[in-house]
Amino acid sequence: MDKRIVEIQVNRNQETEDMQRSVDFDNKGPKNIKVTKILMFFSVFFGIAIILIGALFLIIMVCPLKEAEVTNCTLYDDKFIEETILNDKYSVNTVYVFVKNAFLPVKNIPFVDHYRVTMLSPNKIRIDVTEKKLFAYITSDSGEYVYFDDDGTVLEISDRLIEGVLPIMGISCEGASVGGKLPVEESTLMGILTLLKNLKKYEIEAENFYFDERGNLTYNVSRISVVFGSVDKDVADKVLRLSAILPKISDEKGILHMEDYSEEQTDIIFEKN
Repeated sequence: MDKRIVEIQVNRNQETEDMQRSVDFDNKGPKNIKVTKILMFFSVFFGIAIILIGALFLIIMVCPLKEAEVTNCTLYDDKFIEETILNDKYSVNTVYVFVKNAFLPVKNIPFVDHYRVTMLSPNKIRIDVTEKKLFAYITSDSGEYVYFDDDGTVLEISDRLIEGVLPIMGISCEGASVGGKLPVEESTLMGILTLLKNLKKYEIEAENFYFDERGNLTYNVSRISVVFGSVDKDVADKVLRLSAILPKISDEKGILHMEDYSEEQTDIIFEKN
């Protein structure tokens, strides 16, 4: 009888120990590990959020925009550039303006190729403007000015006349679009570009470029009217000869006939007025 009671007591003690081990295992099981990870995640998340909020508050308090400097802009006044770029209610903070324009710059500003915003101090920025390099322009039938570069690509179509850009008159360019080639005959376009580049190369200041109905070009150099003729061929050679002739007649007034010049016909006639 006593032996049986002892065995029962031992079995109960063994069951109690097994249950305790089971409870300890459950406390260290996957469910509690998952809860711990979630708590750690939220702790880190809220820690980062507090840091970011603090940094944002510091930026707002320390970096109000007080001064904007505009450089390399000749076609607009500084106020226009500032109003165009600082174009929303949040653009009163230096850091905001810098970050915004680094990733979401204002596009399609007329005659502006691109710009860059630089922070000079917590309260001052500099806006460096790079303008489009306007080579010359043609007036469309609608009266707009079609500006193009030295490759013949249309840079801008505007009703604004920019001083200092060469006009090419007597040519139609209907259907021109920004980013496309100037819609004129290929040989004429290449001739115009070659002419203008060579005039610049030899430092010849010309103006009043005009094509007549037969496609012959005339332009002025000081008091001399140069009847250049076709621009389809011999353009570079003609300008080279012109550069040699001009110093000899620089004090004269008249008409220089180059329309018949070619490799076979090298005579050039100067008609005094």
